[in-house]
Amino acid sequence: MIHALAFAAYTVTLDGKTVLPHTRAAVFGGHILLPIRTLGNAVGANIGYDGRAHIITVQRGSHTARIGFNCPKCIIGGKAYVPLRDVAVAFGLEVGY
Repeated sequence: MIHALAFAAYTVTLDGKTVLPHTRAAVFGGHILLPIRTLGNAVGANIGYDGRAHIITVQRGSHTARIGFNCPKCIIGGKAYVPLRDVAVAFGLEVGY
């Protein structure tokens, strides 16, 4: 089965403030995927990647989250795209559409 990968423009807000206007997001399998480094930079987080363990580390302030990442289809143009909800949940944030 071939899954469709589409792109759409989204605006990402945090606490009512726009942090990513018109960001290019991938839509894959019903999930909104954003480039993790772009999202991290927008919210003041540091991003790291352990290629051996396939884990992305996101650190914002004193909070650190680890996201398993072993999705070759989620590397687009050299950027790692991850589900927005996974990042939000890792930091206790809500996602709304």
